[in-house]
Amino acid sequence: MNRWKTVRIITGAIGVAMVATALVSALPEAPGRIEFLLVILGVTVIAAAILGSRAGAAYRSIAIIGLNTVMLFTVLEIGASLLLGVITRGRSKPDAEPRPAEVSLELSPFYADQEWASRYWAEIAEQSATGWYHPYEFWRRAPFRGQLTNISLDGLRLTPGAKCQSGALVVYTFGGSGMWGVGVPDWGTIAAYLQAHWSRTESRPVCVVNFGQPGHTSTQGLIALERELQRCKIPDLVVFYDSVNDLNYGRISGIPGAHRHLLEIALTLETGVPAWPSWVRSLSVLQLAREFMPKAAPRPHRYQPRWNIAPDLADGIAEVYLNNVRMVEALAIDYGFANAFFWQPHIMMGKKPLTEAEKRILEATEAGDGPIGRDGERAGHKLYRQVYASVARAAQSDDHLHDISDVLDSVPSLVYLDSHHLTPDGNRRVAERMLQLIGDRIAIPGGSRPARACHATPADR
Repeated sequence: MNRWKTVRIITGAIGVAMVATALVSALPEAPGRIEFLLVILGVTVIAAAILGSRAGAAYRSIAIIGLNTVMLFTVLEIGASLLLGVITRGRSKPDAEPRPAEVSLELSPFYADQEWASRYWAEIAEQSATGWYHPYEFWRRAPFRGQLTNISLDGLRLTPGAKCQSGALVVYTFGGSGMWGVGVPDWGTIAAYLQAHWSRTESRPVCVVNFGQPGHTSTQGLIALERELQRCKIPDLVVFYDSVNDLNYGRISGIPGAHRHLLEIALTLETGVPAWPSWVRSLSVLQLAREFMPKAAPRPHRYQPRWNIAPDLADGIAEVYLNNVRMVEALAIDYGFANAFFWQPHIMMGKKPLTEAEKRILEATEAGDGPIGRDGERAGHKLYRQVYASVARAAQSDDHLHDISDVLDSVPSLVYLDSHHLTPDGNRRVAERMLQLIGDRIAIPGGSRPARACHATPADR
């Protein structure tokens, strides 16, 4: 009897220790999933110690109740799903945020004879779809290691052959998914082709760091650069490759300089209540309950997607971008690095002879898939042309800014995977044009950086 009592005391002490460990490790923040599970397990162990020999009978009763609850909920979920299908039949499902009209990259005929294609898309499917929060930039891709796609712990896509060591030529590249390299392996990105060229022509090691992120605008690229300079990580050259995201998110929100997920981030901050996990929100029982709940009139939000394009929106988008260019140029003078900006090609711009696949992409892009109709799409295309024209005019008087929307005009083969993402050959041609326009401006004499700008040692770089 005394031995059994001792076992119960020890068991209870273990349970208390588990609960205490979970609570202490969770402070000062809210407990996470592991701490929550540890508390449940600890409480269960404590209950077993208290009940003693009655624990078995209690477990059987709880198991029967739990099993019946799961079975009942399963039946309710199936019934709710069937009823919900009948009620919502024929309804369209609006997107939380409108998306540009694009043909799915994975369906491009380009991949039919690419041996690496299936492996590449399998790796993309394995990667986190949500990305990781990154201060001030909002998001970066989550770390990943694969055969064709590799992302560092900093959320940056790795550049093959980069030698980031003391005395290296350091180049930072910024942009959206075009610079990140959506649709191509690590070796097929613009950054990779820049790295390969300078590795052949430079006598010193070369370190091209790809800061491009899917969905990033030029403003987020500027912020990423500033964050590196704050840490005294000064490059020899920065390369910006933008257009599509600055245009798309300015158009969607009606706000020049807006970023992706503007409405979702605003609502998360303003409500102060974290969203339920997607699997909870997708339960048919909850969706069916919402169908019969009284509908409150939706309150318009200042960041609600807008379909009407203001007359001055094109000027505003171009102005924000060009001001970002000026700010980087000012930083370059103060910190002593070279800079170059490139306005990227788009299938609606330029005079490229289109293949049959590219013609279908152009038709899908011009038709659109949003609820704005043909008139709205035509207004969007007009916005694109206006902003492209404004940047082209500005480039004529700025040696650092280059409109390369015509870089593919003489290419008869398939290079567009969708409206603006390119094949490896397309990225190679973009990189070659960049190299041609950059020329020898990266040949900065040693020690030319202003001494007051930063006190970083070569190892810091």
